[in-house]
Amino acid sequence: MRIIVDTHILIWFTDDNPRLKSKHRDLIINGENVIFYSSISLVELSIKIQKQKLIMGDKYIEEFDNLLFTCLPFNKNHAKEFSNLPDYHSDPFDKMIISQAISEKIPIISYNSNFKHYKNLTLL
Repeated sequence: MRIIVDTHILIWFTDDNPRLKSKHRDLIINGENVIFYSSISLVELSIKIQKQKLIMGDKYIEEFDNLLFTCLPFNKNHAKEFSNLPDYHSDPFDKMIISQAISEKIPIISYNSNFKHYKNLTLL
């Protein structure tokens, strides 16, 4: 199965944070699944690091790649889907990641309660 992880899930998995549910951890570590993180997550993390809202090592991108996650670039089809999304919440990073998941028809792991409002989005 292909799965996209939201930014906070990516961080929690990397940090072995206990807030990540075991069923989701199991999906992520299952070698039969292909785990994606969004290129948008990299931008979001960079901004949070610059604003000192998040402390991560300088090599966090390499860490994600070492976990055998695959970076999903944001493309024009994702942008088109983004422009059609209803405005259930105002976080543009979330909405871009949602647009990728919907456009690519890939389920997502996120604990953001706003995600449940988006039709055609499969939450795991």
